Amino acid sequence: MRCMLTIELKDIDFAYQIGYDSFVSVLHNLSFKAESGEIIGLIGKNGSGKSTLLNILKGRLLPDKGEISIINESKTVIQRHYIPLVSQTVDSNLFPSLTVYENFCIVKSKRNLLKFYNSKSLYKYCYDLLCTANMNLESKIDEQVRFLSGGQKQAISIFLALEYDYPILLMDEPTASLDPFVSENIIQLAKQEISKRNGILFFVSHNLQDIIKYTTKIFVLANGQVNLLDNCDKLTEADLMKLM
Repeated sequence: MRCMLTIELKDIDFAYQIGYDSFVSVLHNLSFKAESGEIIGLIGKNGSGKSTLLNILKGRLLPDKGEISIINESKTVIQRHYIPLVSQTVDSNLFPSLTVYENFCIVKSKRNLLKFYNSKSLYKYCYDLLCTANMNLESKIDEQVRFLSGGQKQAISIFLALEYDYPILLMDEPTASLDPFVSENIIQLAKQEISKRNGILFFVSHNLQDIIKYTTKIFVLANGQVNLLDNCDKLTEADLMKLM
């Protein structure tokens, strides 16, 4: 089992600048702690700060105030910019003009495409992995990503994010363009992989049934702060709607 991992945010403030001296506060005194093995669902109304929080965890946005600590059991500091984020904008996670297989080569070879391009074992690995999605993706392995459907692109972006072998995964509406059957396969794959790494998965979705079904904790974002909910399996959609 991998080292224990802890993510802790303390008194985080963040505001977007909308004019020369005008700001809109999104997060205010937000604090929480997450530990290895947790699948955390993030819910909230539009504009509540869900995507903002993921981008802060990723290191794309810097908080105006507060502290962020991500360390493992050996006290090694985790570099946030390495954390994979599967976003709603699927093309931002991919190289659209390259084939599906070439996208895998870049991830596996740390952006040195030629190093692994002729690897028969990697090609077979990629083919077999695509088969697990049950979306006929394996037949698209040599097609340029730009010609795939939105759902196919999203499935591939999730597979690629998992290939980084990192103990933290951030998912922002990852299954919005997938049908329910494929969504379940993809989410279960992400859960299994993060569980093997004894890591932490953050999962944003407007599908409250998915949040209830797949997460071990639920963070409700409201008024710039987080409310923690446990016993997720006992909650209903109506319960969550009342708290948002």
